[in-house]
Amino acid sequence: MSYILKNEEFDKYFQNILLDLETYLEENEMELENDIIVEDIVMWQRNRIGEYLVHPSDKCPKNIKGKVLAIILKHNPTE
Repeated sequence: MSYILKNEEFDKYFQNILLDLETYLEENEMELENDIIVEDIVMWQRNRIGEYLVHPSDKCPKNIKGKVLAIILKHNPTE
């Protein structure tokens, strides 16, 4: 039985964001501090009308928050 809330299109979108973030960190030779991993710096939620929203989490370092937003917008499926 498949998971009823599974959204393969969103999963692909979210994984592409994570991949781009990993690539950005590697290319700029940046390391996340305090045992934070890439999956910790972005989060998603589903609003009342069923849209999935992705945004930087509270754990996202301030020095890369702008880049994280740019990567999220780059992959925005509504554009």
